[in-house]
Amino acid sequence: MKKTTVLLTDPQSKELKAISKRGGLTVPELIRRAVDAYISSYTPATHLAEAISRASDPLPCIRFGKYVRFAWLSPELEQWLSRRRSNGKSARQFPLTS
Repeated sequence: MKKTTVLLTDPQSKELKAISKRGGLTVPELIRRAVDAYISSYTPATHLAEAISRASDPLPCIRFGKYVRFAWLSPELEQWLSRRRSNGKSARQFPLTS
């Protein structure tokens, strides 16, 4: 085993201690089991979905199984790009169509 330091909030720590007492398991064992459960449910697709959901305005994309493709020339991408363009002070603009 490898020793790792984890910082928990006060409510997390209190709840883990209470669960530990009720279940007869140590806090480190509970944490190891939680990590095992997360690892067993982890897939790149869920990781991508979590990252996109955390983004305030993600780039529009299309998912094909494990592959992700950006929706080039789509209305969604044009709207996304217009929100990102500068206020006109920049000399460089990035049109999607020619």
